[in-house]
Amino acid sequence: LDETTDVKLVIYDLSGKIIRTLANGEFESGTNQVRWDGNNEHGAPAAAGVYFYRLEAGEFVKTNRIILTK
Repeated sequence: LDETTDVKLVIYDLSGKIIRTLANGEFESGTNQVRWDGNNEHGAPAAAGVYFYRLEAGEFVKTNRIILTK
């Protein structure tokens, strides 16, 4: 990040349901890392398959596909 900014990172299933919110708050400038443990919001393992993430950081927004394998 070029500057301290609010960051939101959410994992969705194919139907658009939120599976896990990994980040939702202010992050310091520089390199930051967030890791998904493969669990849903309730701590239960998510099924293997295709998911989408949406990253919002200030004005930047990116949505992309990810694959969870077990």
